Amino acid sequence: MADYVVAATAIRLKLVLLHEDGDFETIARFVPELKQQRISTLP
Repeated sequence: MADYVVAATAIRLKLVLLHEDGDFETIARFVPELKQQRISTLP
């Protein structure tokens, strides 16, 4: 449940969600408004 609240907040505030949690990638597959980036794949 907490992941959904964090994702919804990021969408509402138009932020990019930096994470190390696969759940956010799953959410982004179904909610394209979520801008997310896994930390371990940053350049």
